[in-house]
Amino acid sequence: QDAIILMASQPEIQRNHLYENRNNGIICEGNSQPTITDNFISRNSGVGLLLRHNSCRQSIIHSNVIVSNEIDSGLQ
Repeated sequence: QDAIILMASQPEIQRNHLYENRNNGIICEGNSQPTITDNFISRNSGVGLLLRHNSCRQSIIHSNVIVSNEIDSGLQ
């Protein structure tokens, strides 16, 4: 399972520990515009932070620790 899936939303995702999920930490798609700050994303079996379909290009992403995932971050 994934920890967080964003679909056409504008949430603030702050100060979370997202770890040891079966798939991904955070998936952003569907014209989402999240603010993702101060999170610890680690040891997920998939991607720590995945931005899909070039639809999350206005996201604000900073001060996160993304380590030791199968793939730490990706753009699809």
